[in-house]
Amino acid sequence: MFSINYSSDEESDYDSDFSEIIIPELKPVRTNEELILTACNDVSVVKYSIPHFVTNIGVFAFRDCYRLREVEFPNTVKTIQPMAFEGLVLLRKFNLPPKLETIHICAFQGCNNIINLIIPDSVISIGENAFNYCSRLRSVKLPNFGIVGNNVFGGCASSMTFEIRDMQNIRTYAELETVLTRIGITSTQHVEINHSLDETKTNRISVYHA
Repeated sequence: MFSINYSSDEESDYDSDFSEIIIPELKPVRTNEELILTACNDVSVVKYSIPHFVTNIGVFAFRDCYRLREVEFPNTVKTIQPMAFEGLVLLRKFNLPPKLETIHICAFQGCNNIINLIIPDSVISIGENAFNYCSRLRSVKLPNFGIVGNNVFGGCASSMTFEIRDMQNIRTYAELETVLTRIGITSTQHVEINHSLDETKTNRISVYHA
């Protein structure tokens, strides 16, 4: 079972560090009036800057880029398709774009070098298993739990912090426990949830195995 406590605290920190090279040239294609970035099959790529006119990252777009550590997204990207970055165990440095709307199923599944994640307010849907087995993921910022699909954070770190802008209709501990279970948080994990009650105060909910 879950045990849940409230306390006050400041925001969690977000760290970053990085380096690196090789930027291959991929050619986005036009499909259904959208520019879609298709397959990157260059196994040597370490850093990739997505062209500024791309709006859609295609299915399995980076599946063979096993050395990929860093991705630069342009502001134009609105959709990340299923399995786009699945299994890229070295991927850590990226900022999701401010106009992003949809992260599809398994988009970043198994990217177990991701530690901190910021979901833009523009996102309206995160598909099942999108960040499943990101085993080092320990802190997440997102607008609310309502955009998160089933098991999105299953298999993540044993201790996690969520910073939530809006707790939506979650009014009781039982409702919160139901939501956490649905998105993949288990009773063996310690979870802290920071959410703003007003502009000057942050409330922290601590959830742990009892």
